[in-house]
Amino acid sequence: SGPANVCINTPYTYTLSENEPGYIYVWSVVPSTAGSIAGNNTGVQATAIFTGSGTVRVVKQAVKNGVICSSDPVDFAVAQIVNNPIIVNNSGAAAFCPSSTATFSVNTGGITPDLIQWSIASSTANPNFGSIINGINGTTVTVGFNEISSSPTGILTVKVTKCGTTVTKTFTVNLLPQPVLTLAPVAAPLAGICPGNANITLNLTSTVALPTGQQIKVSFNGATPVGPYTVTGSGTSISATIPNGFTNNTGSSVSQTITVYLEGFCNYSANVSQNVTVFPLTKVTI
Repeated sequence: SGPANVCINTPYTYTLSENEPGYIYVWSVVPSTAGSIAGNNTGVQATAIFTGSGTVRVVKQAVKNGVICSSDPVDFAVAQIVNNPIIVNNSGAAAFCPSSTATFSVNTGGITPDLIQWSIASSTANPNFGSIINGINGTTVTVGFNEISSSPTGILTVKVTKCGTTVTKTFTVNLLPQPVLTLAPVAAPLAGICPGNANITLNLTSTVALPTGQQIKVSFNGATPVGPYTVTGSGTSISATIPNGFTNNTGSSVSQTITVYLEGFCNYSANVSQNVTVFPLTKVTI
């Protein structure tokens, strides 16, 4: 018995489960380039020092009338520990909201680290990008992101120490900036909106890619916003067909305002307004 995963240049003890009188147990490491036995290489226990992956081998011997008789060797495979950590983004999100939290893990490849250390800073080395909320020395860490200051890009760093060697890995974190919305002319290609039309279509562009299922609310001429309405599409170009909320009971065209509010996107207050010519309501009397 003994460890199957080892650090190089470190002594490890291996022990047999038997000790039969009259026999000698001879230990070795094969191939010889993988390490060697330190000190006495006979007995029920031996100390091996490895320079790489190899095999601990023991042979049982007996001397009969001056002749050494050896058993078939018994081998114990030993693998060099490889410290190659990988940071895992648990949510899979491509970008994160400011003033939010997210969890990350480190895949250590099955090894048990001697020490794990997490840290977070902006790409400009500004420490105000975020902070480690918990798990600073664990395999899973919770990171809190602050509001964007110097840069929307941060660097999450993990340092994993094993076998006296520290390996550093990083993960780029992107925070979502506040989107700027643009609303295409609502009345296009006409010069205005007829209040009798049942629906209108809103075509918007955003400086930040928006997710599928994004919602908006709409205010007509300063009234309380109505909705929410789920937009069609995702990314930087979205659209929505909504009930027409314009009214005009006068006898002439009037200018009214439509304002579109982005809902639930990182708690940003993103909106865009547009003045729209509203034609008078067409009536017929018999």
